[in-house]
Amino acid sequence: MAWLSFLKSKDFDPTDFEKQLELISRKIATNERGLSKVKYQERALKRFIKVYGISGYIVLISYALWNASPRWYNVSRTNLVWLLVVPIVIVGLIKSVTRISSIRHSRKQAEVERLQFEHESKIEELKEKTKFSSTQALLSRFADGTDLRAQLDDEILERQQKLDEIKKQSTEQQPNVKENKGWLDSIVDSVVGLDELDADHRFALICPRCLNHNGLAPPGLSPEKVRYICPRCGLLNGALVEEISEDNNTPEAEPVVKGLEETKEG
Repeated sequence: MAWLSFLKSKDFDPTDFEKQLELISRKIATNERGLSKVKYQERALKRFIKVYGISGYIVLISYALWNASPRWYNVSRTNLVWLLVVPIVIVGLIKSVTRISSIRHSRKQAEVERLQFEHESKIEELKEKTKFSSTQALLSRFADGTDLRAQLDDEILERQQKLDEIKKQSTEQQPNVKENKGWLDSIVDSVVGLDELDADHRFALICPRCLNHNGLAPPGLSPEKVRYICPRCGLLNGALVEEISEDNNTPEAEPVVKGLEETKEG
């Protein structure tokens, strides 16, 4: 861990810190080897007891039967006691080895866990003193430009949202177009211009003498084709009804005739 040498400061000695970490690491390695050794010794002792214990018990049975000849039930009491005690001793030894090995293993495992916790605490202390976490976060954010790209994307998204809001507000403020007028008609109107005699347009009736406003012409008719008498100066305005009827042999001339007749009657 010689790489800690560049972190020297007044309240932090990297050399001493390095020695402490090395000592803890060696203790952890030693205890982990001890765990493996305990397991190996347990298996070896059990194998030894089973092999030599069973072999000795077979020899004991053979000896007892040889002394009891010619009949096997003439075994002496001493040999009979040995024949009963030896299996119990073998089983007891195996259980004792298992129990002792389990205790040793638990102690070694607890020591390893304690040392690992101490090692992690030292690492966290090192990170705090060297500000490792904050430095790593800054490097990961700005080293490859990921944070800057994310910030730029957020700004672009915010501008797009504002633009959409402005478009929405301008759309709501525009006058409503009639539903029966298609988008193709709107394009044609914008290119060639609106029809002045369209049914939706009505022209004002202005007297050329006194400039008095006399209402609106019927839909689809120009002011020159509407015959009326100005109520202010009495001037007869518009073309003759007969000329309108001859020039516009259409139902649109009927309102003019009716209006003229009503004017005469008045």
